[in-house]
Amino acid sequence: MNKYTKALHKLSLVKNGKCRNQCKSNAMKLMKRMLHESNSFRLTIKQRQKLNNKLSLVTRKNDVRNRKTNKKYTNRNSPPYPANENCHKRMIGNDRTYYISTPNKNNICTWKKV
Repeated sequence: MNKYTKALHKLSLVKNGKCRNQCKSNAMKLMKRMLHESNSFRLTIKQRQKLNNKLSLVTRKNDVRNRKTNKKYTNRNSPPYPANENCHKRMIGNDRTYYISTPNKNNICTWKKV
């Protein structure tokens, strides 16, 4: 298995949510290095394009800033995003204080002040 196929495999793990936190950050660093170095990995043009497309899909998927806020979330003190979609994340609320999304016993996340 060469580095290109390993990279594609890591991207699929990140996309499916099986690779998180440190694993995800290491995978993203490897992908970006593969794309931006002076072709030391000997990738063809098609391979570079495929890797770049998959990388952009994965990075945009989990980015909270790319989501549009609903009107119902703008008139409250907590962050303008649903807590269930951002479980275990720390964000700044509409009142400029930090909140963390924590699950309860039924695995439903709510915003709690930090």
